[in-house]
Amino acid sequence: MLATATTPVHPVIHSLPTAATIQPRLHHRAWRERVRFSNDGFCDSPASISLSRSLTMGLVAGDTTLSYRGLAELGLGIRQGWDLAADNLVRAARCPEGTCFYLRDAVHTGLIDAPPTTSDGGAGVTAVQVKVPGAPVTSWLAHPRTFTILHRHLQTRLGPELIYLAPLPDLLIACATPDPTGTGQEVAGLLTGGLAEARIPGEHYICATPLVYRLGFPAVVGGGGPGAGLGS
Repeated sequence: MLATATTPVHPVIHSLPTAATIQPRLHHRAWRERVRFSNDGFCDSPASISLSRSLTMGLVAGDTTLSYRGLAELGLGIRQGWDLAADNLVRAARCPEGTCFYLRDAVHTGLIDAPPTTSDGGAGVTAVQVKVPGAPVTSWLAHPRTFTILHRHLQTRLGPELIYLAPLPDLLIACATPDPTGTGQEVAGLLTGGLAEARIPGEHYICATPLVYRLGFPAVVGGGGPGAGLGS
């Protein structure tokens, strides 16, 4: 007859996330080469979707990078997980009045010395820093639903034509401009010039190039179309 023996309780090293904790994150495409394995207990390829030639989306639950196998354990495919993650962003930013966004003059970031102006002496454009509760603000650019909500809100506050700078996960600057492919590029270039390389940790750098909203996706001005590589 076998005797029953017990040992002290050992902590579980990895636990599966709940669906309510999943959020998207915006990354530079190099992230997929740098982060080759998830830390969700499966040590597998991180779940991701290419948003454009320069940008990609990954899924996290807290500090855990999720893999395709991790999503499968929750009964989710990559598209289902992506959509669910967007819903979680909206839920995290909800307040009694609706969805909460915080705006302040981008000069207060310390990266811009003064409101930018064009080389011909014309008045510059309004540039604001955007924050949102519950997640790094650039996460809202990682799904068409959330980017559309954010973009339309900023259009009501700043104007119809906008350019975005997203150098870091929690640093997003929106610029109002009458011409996003002309003057807007020049103004955004002046803003980008204020992002001193020494101040930007390379590991977390997302994009040095101005972005525009295009059919729900963040597109580099003059770059590839929206949703390029959505099957990956």
